[in-house]
Amino acid sequence: MRTEILIIIFATMLISASCTKNSEYKSLIGDWKLYNANFDTPTLSSAFIFKAKKSLESSNFNFQQDNHFQIIDFSNSGGSYTGIWDYSAKTKKLTFFYPDFKVDPEVFEVIKLSRNSLIIRHNIKSVGILEYKLRKIK
Repeated sequence: MRTEILIIIFATMLISASCTKNSEYKSLIGDWKLYNANFDTPTLSSAFIFKAKKSLESSNFNFQQDNHFQIIDFSNSGGSYTGIWDYSAKTKKLTFFYPDFKVDPEVFEVIKLSRNSLIIRHNIKSVGILEYKLRKIK
């Protein structure tokens, strides 16, 4: 009897953990508007930060179910970046891979993730901390 109870508890925990991961993963899929970019970067000039904020805050992120993503910049610089994304619910890390470029993946700490809100933070040792707030638009 005790063994059966332990098996039921273990199975419930396992199912609960996989549902949480799956729902967090699924909540990322869709279109997001980056509406606020914060920089804690003592090494960057205020002019550069101003331009970067303007560009970032005119960007939409599209996370697709097949783990591809696209970032579309609607500012005057108007760029589009594509790649592959990965999310770990266990470590709360969102990683962007850019196969078309010879750059290291960007790893973001997920501060908040809900159905309609995403806050991510990127710590770059040589630059500082970048924090992006996004809201789901579709």
